[in-house]
Amino acid sequence: YTTEDLPILDLPDLENIINKFLLEVYPGRITDIVNRSRKSLYVMYKHIFCKIGYDMGHTTVSLGKHLNQNHATVCNGKKRCKDLLSCRDAEYVEAYNKIITYIKIIYGYDDNVQHTDQEEDNS
Repeated sequence: YTTEDLPILDLPDLENIINKFLLEVYPGRITDIVNRSRKSLYVMYKHIFCKIGYDMGHTTVSLGKHLNQNHATVCNGKKRCKDLLSCRDAEYVEAYNKIITYIKIIYGYDDNVQHTDQEEDNS
C-alpha cells in the first residue's frame, strides 16, 4: 500500500485518524501517539505517523513540532519505518497497511467502496 492515493491531511487530522484507529484496535492500551512513551506499540505507530505525514508533504520540522520532538527523531522514525516496510517486517507491514486502508475508507478512497458506488450508479 502506498500513500499516493490518499488525501493530503493536516497533522491534527492525521493524528486523530490514527488515534481513533488505535482506540478501536487496542482499546485501553494506546491512547495517543503524541504520548512520549517508549513502549513498542507507541513507537511503531509514531514511526508510521511520521512516514505517512512526510509522504503527504509535511516537513520533518513540522512533524517534530506536532509530536513535541526534535526533527532528527522524526527523520529516524520515518527511516526506520521505511526500512522495516522494505524488509517486510510483518508487524510494521500489517500496521501500516491497516492505517492506509483505514484512511482510505474514512475518506472514500477505498477501491471496494468506490466499486460498490459505481455499481449502484449503473443500476
